[in-house]
Amino acid sequence: MSLRTFIRRSKRKGVHYDVHSRLKYHTALSRLKRSSPRGRMSFSDRWKALRNWGYTGYLFNRYYAGCSGVPSPEYVPENFYKWHVLPALNPKSVSRHVGEKAMLDELFPGHSPTFLTRHAGVWRSGGESTDDARARSILCGHLGSPVVVKKSDSARGNDIHFFSAGDEQRIFDAIDCREDLCIQHAIVQHPLMSAYHSASVNTVRLLTFSFRGDIRLLGSFARFGVGGANVDNLHAGGIMVKLDGCGRSTGDGYDLELRAHAAHPDSGRPFRSLEVHCWQQLQDTAMELHRHVAEVGIIGWDFAIGADRNWLLECNTEHPSLFVVQFQSPPVFSDLLPDMYEAVTGKRFVI
Repeated sequence: MSLRTFIRRSKRKGVHYDVHSRLKYHTALSRLKRSSPRGRMSFSDRWKALRNWGYTGYLFNRYYAGCSGVPSPEYVPENFYKWHVLPALNPKSVSRHVGEKAMLDELFPGHSPTFLTRHAGVWRSGGESTDDARARSILCGHLGSPVVVKKSDSARGNDIHFFSAGDEQRIFDAIDCREDLCIQHAIVQHPLMSAYHSASVNTVRLLTFSFRGDIRLLGSFARFGVGGANVDNLHAGGIMVKLDGCGRSTGDGYDLELRAHAAHPDSGRPFRSLEVHCWQQLQDTAMELHRHVAEVGIIGWDFAIGADRNWLLECNTEHPSLFVVQFQSPPVFSDLLPDMYEAVTGKRFVI
């Protein structure tokens, strides 16, 4: 292949990547554009962003810079994250197994409220297979308190069902019509979390990064349900609140459209007063759990803050949100970015 042909094909590939990115991430860019003015970037930073990320990646960097007030070409754009970082660092051959809700109790025993699962028609409890009769007996033993039934692959707050104590018939109806599911104890939240919205299980998401033996916390945020909903997911109408390195709120809460909320719309409780009281324990737990599955590069850990302990509700490996973590923050990968970029692209990062 001649040099001229190589350059022509590379340009064509780059144009296709940017056009596809622009169409795919138009909505995400629009949200950033509405939430903040364009960030001021020097000519050098603009060139680096265009060189490393392409035009769409440059737009992400420009708007992230506007949101955070930290101009930099080192924000990882959503298109690059999805099409380069996650396939390389979270290969489905390992990440899908780790991210299965039905596997939480087996991979991380003692951390999940799950006490019974069914996958491909096989019941499991405490890491061991069991038959239908034994599974029903185990379930009946827990019906004196509220339980939660969810599909193993549920996402965005969908297909999660809450049942009161003694609601036996409805619970059995729910499990009989679902093949893959997990059944959990209902969690009694810590008063500091339930004070914002008591109807939902409000969670704290920690995003951790494993790369070449180093495990770091990239960022974190809390989520709260609204309007009496049982779940706190942003796609279900919830609100997220960014947390700093000490587990304190960084300011207002934001919904999926990045509209700012100074206080919870139902309780009126101000988000700026939020402080996760067990922050160091949460951070240590997430880092320790990631060491057990260090072959997965990026994991989003969802913890519920209970009245007397913390519970791991989900281990997100398919698409743990980087967008929310980078929003209103400086670049999160810091000194590991050049090596990570080269590892996933085979190209040198322009510094």
